[in-house]
Amino acid sequence: MDEVLTTQLIQILDKRIAKYSSKDLSSKSKASTKELRNFKLNPLARLLIHKPENPPPQIHSLASITLKSKIRKVKAHKHSEIINNISIQDSNYSINTTDIQSLKPTNNNESEKQNALENYTINKEEVQNANYIERLLKSDIEILGCWQKFKENFLRLSKKKFLDNSHWWKYKMWRSVMKSGIKRLESKWIRINNAATKIQSIIRMCKTRKVYLKIKQSCIYIQDFWVKVYKQRCRFLKIKFLACFLSKYAKLSFIEKSFSAIIIQKYFRMFIIRKRYKNLINEKMQAYRHRKMLEKQSNLVKQRNNRKQAVKIIENFWLNYKEKCRLKTLRKYLVTLPYKYRKLLMKFKQVKRDADNLKNTVDELIAKKFMKYPLNLELNINVIKEIYK
Repeated sequence: MDEVLTTQLIQILDKRIAKYSSKDLSSKSKASTKELRNFKLNPLARLLIHKPENPPPQIHSLASITLKSKIRKVKAHKHSEIINNISIQDSNYSINTTDIQSLKPTNNNESEKQNALENYTINKEEVQNANYIERLLKSDIEILGCWQKFKENFLRLSKKKFLDNSHWWKYKMWRSVMKSGIKRLESKWIRINNAATKIQSIIRMCKTRKVYLKIKQSCIYIQDFWVKVYKQRCRFLKIKFLACFLSKYAKLSFIEKSFSAIIIQKYFRMFIIRKRYKNLINEKMQAYRHRKMLEKQSNLVKQRNNRKQAVKIIENFWLNYKEKCRLKTLRKYLVTLPYKYRKLLMKFKQVKRDADNLKNTVDELIAKKFMKYPLNLELNINVIKEIYK
């Protein structure tokens, strides 16, 4: 069962430390409240209520020993590292050592518990500062360092086969410290969650209040406008009705006068246009004759141009045919040349192409490197060209 407890504690530490995986500790503030709500911890009541079924044997048989006396006992143990090394080599060497395999029960769950214990070692300074650790955990950096140290110490318990009594009490002491730290983390998470919900409720309240004030102000404006404009609107409609009724007679007289004026203008325009019509007919006939003559001339010019174009096409075809014949003869001649000369020619072209590319790259590098000093650019270019030569 202790193995289950240790694995649960290590999982909790991994989830707590995952937020600080980057070197920048400010990433803690970027965790959203949604992620914090979805995060589930194993019930701490089970961890606190559970008692081990088979505690390790005690040499001095002090069942009522307190935590502080256990810590003092660990402090007084000066040669802990030597005893650990000896206990790993030989189980019967020291009196304070205990063979965990001899205490192996028949149950499979308890046998897995004994295999999970690691090679746990603790420094003297850590034991001296055991009471001081609980007072230091105030900032997030100290919490992170403490839990990382706890994780390293617990992961070292899987390879050790023998534990003495002092190391057993060290393990129990650190487990109690870890339980208290987990309680603090849980209370801190609850405080953060409550603060986030409070901030969200305040922000929603402010938003709804702004919307309500806008609607209220618009209602006030509409009411004021309706109260002030309604009387003027009624008066305007009365005036409009009377104006329309009186303007009817004025419109009838205006229509009769305009109709008579239109008839007079119509006859006058007809007389003037009839005079202009005869002159217009003569002008149109002259333009028609002139257009026909121009069309005949344009047809003659097109025929002449078509003949010239046909001559050019035939001439180009003949020149192309002659050029093809010349290229065929040249190809036959080139095929007869030796293979070595053609190979040398290809190598020369490749070397020339590579030299041009190298020159372009060198010019680009020179321009980038000496862009900051435009006055000495020509001097630097000459120096670098001499070096590359």
